[in-house]
Amino acid sequence: MSQRKKPPSNKRSAKTQRRQNRQERSGTGTLAHRGLPPKDLLERINEAASYDHPLPLLELGSSILSALDPRSMNPLMRGEHDRPDRAGFINTLLATPLPETLMLLSVIHALSADELERARISRTLRTETTEAEGLLGEFAGLLPYRAVEMSHVLGDGDDLLLGVRTPDGDEFTLLIYIDHNMGTVVKDAYAIPEPLEDVVDGIQDRVTDPDTRWADIPLADARARIEEAIETGAITIPPLESEQWPAIRPLTEAVLRRAPADGTGHQRPEWSEPQLRELADKFFASKYASGLPDDDVNRGLLENILWFGTDYGPGDPMRWSATAVEIILVDWVPRKIVAPASELRPLPAVLRAFVRFCHAERGIRNELTRETLESIGTYEPEYQRLIRSRRRQGPDALLEAMGALGPLGDDAEEYEERGGFGDYGDSDGGGFDGDDDAEFEDMVLAGYREILLEVITRAVGGDEQLDNLDDAPLPDEGFDWTGIAEDIHGRVSEVLQLCDRGTTELLDVEHRTAARRFLSRVAAGNPAVFRRKASAEMSAAAVCWIIAKANDSFGYYGRGIYVKDLMAVFGVSNASQRARTFLAAAGMDDDNPDMELGTPDLLVSRFRSQLITMRDSCRAALGE
Repeated sequence: MSQRKKPPSNKRSAKTQRRQNRQERSGTGTLAHRGLPPKDLLERINEAASYDHPLPLLELGSSILSALDPRSMNPLMRGEHDRPDRAGFINTLLATPLPETLMLLSVIHALSADELERARISRTLRTETTEAEGLLGEFAGLLPYRAVEMSHVLGDGDDLLLGVRTPDGDEFTLLIYIDHNMGTVVKDAYAIPEPLEDVVDGIQDRVTDPDTRWADIPLADARARIEEAIETGAITIPPLESEQWPAIRPLTEAVLRRAPADGTGHQRPEWSEPQLRELADKFFASKYASGLPDDDVNRGLLENILWFGTDYGPGDPMRWSATAVEIILVDWVPRKIVAPASELRPLPAVLRAFVRFCHAERGIRNELTRETLESIGTYEPEYQRLIRSRRRQGPDALLEAMGALGPLGDDAEEYEERGGFGDYGDSDGGGFDGDDDAEFEDMVLAGYREILLEVITRAVGGDEQLDNLDDAPLPDEGFDWTGIAEDIHGRVSEVLQLCDRGTTELLDVEHRTAARRFLSRVAAGNPAVFRRKASAEMSAAAVCWIIAKANDSFGYYGRGIYVKDLMAVFGVSNASQRARTFLAAAGMDDDNPDMELGTPDLLVSRFRSQLITMRDSCRAALGE
């Protein structure tokens, strides 16, 4: 393995030198006049090549190969003839030896598992010039050197982190999240242009709860687990997508191919029928089941709960998270269990008692148990509505989720005649009729309004802030340097200028003021984040992304801006990791997907006006 090069005599960094070499190597090709790649692709290649780190080029090549991969298409449409043609795209690049296409070909050569394709690319680059041939070694041999697993006691999923070195000694980290609740599949993944040790240290600084576990695992085991999760995810319907997944899948697979093989994949716990009967007997004999009759109905409900706990999710029926109970209540039971609503109605009560019992047996922290129980309370109204509703079940429900069947509408009566609904009403007359129905609907709506009030209260920082909320526009104000260490003024100024540019181009003055305020709090709260190695563009993208998301400024169908457009302003593809660092530095919750910042002075007038409307509507309906 080559070591990191020393700076050349003219004091330029080794990375800067390599970047120049890369550009010089690919600058001698001849232009073919047919099949010219689109101009925007050439510009994207040039932009990616301008970075000191090779990761932007690797990510670009990976995203292109992913778009050409049949696995990235809807599984129901993979047989269509008009899918993207990878061979045709490669042929276009091979026939057009421009500096940019040669560079992209070298990346594809490094990521491809097709030996014939690699040989064609290698032959083309070697016949161009010596400089072009040098591109082959620029990205080849991406070597994983260490794997770390971050897991949680409740087992919803695992983060696997891979440290990777390039032939030139650059390092980056692949972070792959494997979700067990969705079927042990890769749900998200992204690359970080920092060494694994630094990434792990940064996450450990933020994640300090006693329920998270860290462990080095063999590279062979990491490879086996990730490859299994990729394979399962590729046949999951609908496919799981995130900002960087599956775009980063080809890069991940190229790295995994360099890891040792024959590792051990994910091991699901095995529960025999006698063990499950023993567990059920122990539960009903415990104090936690004292209010539940030990009868056929409750035994049957527990049997279904154990079926879900062993055959789905992480496979452990004694560990229950907030996510797991959401899935079983609002999806799994209503979709899979065909039984009268009168029999299904008590299931949340059985589940609530069983969660208490299991977590006590396993020594799960009370705080986690409380979160799980609160989730049962949150989703029970929706569960009760669903088990009383006319809905598809079994294979038909899966086909509807896939889009192969439209929403149940005018054909509901025909579906019922075919026996599709089962007995969705109560056998005791308490189904979907008359006053009981109206009372139930009121209960569901009341629960929804209470939850909505909790959400908007968190967004503004408490009941008092919500009471006094106004919709006055944020002023056009300057940046507050109070409490910011002098040694980071230069870095902060650079980020500030970029934030101003981004908010001015895509948003407005209020968003600019909010971004300035947030940046000031980050810099004053933890100056160390600006002393670490990170690009100003990534930092600015994180700030603007947080403010836009907190203000519901990302939209669809013509409303709001798109995440990709905001990221494009800063030349990055994903700023979520940096955003979490900044949230923690500002003293805010960094595990906060909805960006509830807890203060109204970072919210623009449009969004505060919406919160006021929701506040007044919910309070009026609840009689507050």
